[in-house]
Amino acid sequence: MGAEHRPTTHAEAGNPNQLGAVVPGEVLSYSVKVGDVLEKGKPLCVMESMKMEMKIPVPDELDGKKVANLPCSGRTKTDQVIAFFPRSDSQPPS
Repeated sequence: MGAEHRPTTHAEAGNPNQLGAVVPGEVLSYSVKVGDVLEKGKPLCVMESMKMEMKIPVPDELDGKKVANLPCSGRTKTDQVIAFFPRSDSQPPS
């Protein structure tokens, strides 16, 4: 089995190729799509938690990264992966 990449429910701590939800709730919409290059501070997604909508901006550390996958629709747990970024510009996670 070993190094095979398996889909991850929770973002791996310190993994710069994954973004986890900051709160449990629901992803209502994404402001980006697969292939977009992120800009820090720009809208990433809208989440709802405890009946409050939160606009989640692109964190500084994701500035310039290309979106590889937006796996989440609906309910999330804290640290559940809501976005994946390629290991390099040509190699998205499988």
